[in-house]
Amino acid sequence: MPESKIEISAVSGASLVKTRPVFGPDSKCLFCCSESLIKVFSTESGECIRNLHGHTNTVTGIVVNPNNKLQILSCSFDQSVIQWDYSDGVLLKVYQLHYPLHDISLSSHQETPVLILKRQTSRQEYDIIECVLPSQKDCAPKINVLLGNVNKEQCSMAVGCQNKVIATINETFLYVQNQKKKVRHTLDNTQQTEFTCVACHPTDVCVVTGCQNGRIYYWYNIFRKEKVVKTYHHWHALPVLDLCFTVEGSYLLSGGHECVLVKWQYNSDQKDFLPRLGAPINRVTCSHDNMYYATCHTDNVIKLITNKFDVKQVYQGLTCAHLSVQKTHPVPAGLHYDPRSKALVTNGKIGHLQFYSVTNDKHLYDLDIVGQNYISPENMAKPLTVTEVMAADFSCHGDWLATVELWDDHVMSPELRLKFWQFREETRKYTLNTTVELPHNFPVTCLKIRPETGEDDDQPMAVTTSLDNYFKTWTLVDDTNIYRKNKKWMCKFSGYYRYSPAITAAYSDDGSLLCVGFGSVLTIWDPDTNVLLQTLAGQKINLMYNLSRTKDKSDVQKVLLQTLAGQKDKFDVQPLAGQKDKSDVLLQTLAGQKDKSDYRP
Repeated sequence: MPESKIEISAVSGASLVKTRPVFGPDSKCLFCCSESLIKVFSTESGECIRNLHGHTNTVTGIVVNPNNKLQILSCSFDQSVIQWDYSDGVLLKVYQLHYPLHDISLSSHQETPVLILKRQTSRQEYDIIECVLPSQKDCAPKINVLLGNVNKEQCSMAVGCQNKVIATINETFLYVQNQKKKVRHTLDNTQQTEFTCVACHPTDVCVVTGCQNGRIYYWYNIFRKEKVVKTYHHWHALPVLDLCFTVEGSYLLSGGHECVLVKWQYNSDQKDFLPRLGAPINRVTCSHDNMYYATCHTDNVIKLITNKFDVKQVYQGLTCAHLSVQKTHPVPAGLHYDPRSKALVTNGKIGHLQFYSVTNDKHLYDLDIVGQNYISPENMAKPLTVTEVMAADFSCHGDWLATVELWDDHVMSPELRLKFWQFREETRKYTLNTTVELPHNFPVTCLKIRPETGEDDDQPMAVTTSLDNYFKTWTLVDDTNIYRKNKKWMCKFSGYYRYSPAITAAYSDDGSLLCVGFGSVLTIWDPDTNVLLQTLAGQKINLMYNLSRTKDKSDVQKVLLQTLAGQKDKFDVQPLAGQKDKSDVLLQTLAGQKDKSDYRP
């Protein structure tokens, strides 16, 4: 039988910032591309009021229909343009263009869409075409190629100058075309600095380009090649990522890695700033009435900003830090489940944990773990070292949250902290209870909170393992004094085994056993007395990657060990009948297992 293919589709958490958002004509809603969906957000409440389903692949661009303000047009990688009635969420028409589409914008005279298509050739090429959508159902769209060999990025194309000029960039070249006179020109950046984005003035024949060195160039007399006038403004220290004129062209908006929105007055050196926006700005757009600006950030956040530079709304998807300590592992803390909010918890903004509702596809809130603001680097080739959340775990009912954070630039002494957070019913938030500076001498490899044992004197307990060859257990103790009642966490026990690196750990379901992995050796401990009960060593020398304790249908508890090589070995842990002393726990391998294991006390 042929093997069935596994199809994976995104159900929530898709990117909101890959393409530029678009305001509705009355500025009451904001349209955002989210994979194959179009999300319609309210600018007043900040809620997602509607999802438009119809495309079968990633949506890459949206424009408002110039002939009907209650309709929008969208393009996608599925080679189609769809006409929507967004007020009712109805799909009206589908136009097939037979090429993956990367962007859409309004053209000149007939107010028809201008699209970027991906040609299916031996190498990827992108063309700008003019597409006249038919008024009759059975007619095919009319296509006319305008410019070829263009950049595929959305910020590399702009239409302006009363919709008569199309400008696009590719490396150090600026291509412009006058749609009315059918005149084309190629302009070269004499500074040999690559262009990053382009924008056209709404009314004047002026094209603006952003560069890798942070400069913004203004190009005048672009269709008189021998008399081209070029001026520039320079504030950005890092590459300019996007440019956008206001509707009347009185101001130019720019954004980049500095996390600052800059508002330039046209034909003037005057500028205003909105700093500390949290993450680099990769998209900027303006509403039709100049009341709002929308900035897209690389951490999957869209901020709605008034023309007075007040942040009104924040639309946030599943956040991914734009800078990570380990590029190979963007979520070092892993994926966790919060029993209280029933949310997915993982790394979000730098130094934060994010709580995300997968069911509602909604970001709930961020928990600031490290308490540090992000600072943009002076050079993109040398990013600053940041403090990152490396591990986290919740207690069974979500009363406690434990986190580990690390700062290490491999030059200075690293900063390592273990923090315990308590959930407060009155505020419905986690608040910091205990901070432990340098809980281990080397990075922490695992953090687990003990399940509830069901005993009357049950106290919360946690375990940490580290490359310093030790594991440590932490417990909650009374810290009451004459001024206030309080509890704090302290180290109760520490242990090691033959000075091997402590890689991973796990508690049994009832909290009665603690399993710690040292190299290729599995050790079983009594968490209440810190007594080593048994050891288990495999023949193959592999570091343990994951360790957990499960129950099968016959209620036989098993220790599951997974190596880096991908092998999984199960071992029975069956107490003797009527035996209460946990030191007499027997370990035996499953019947029929190919690889036998040695047991050493």
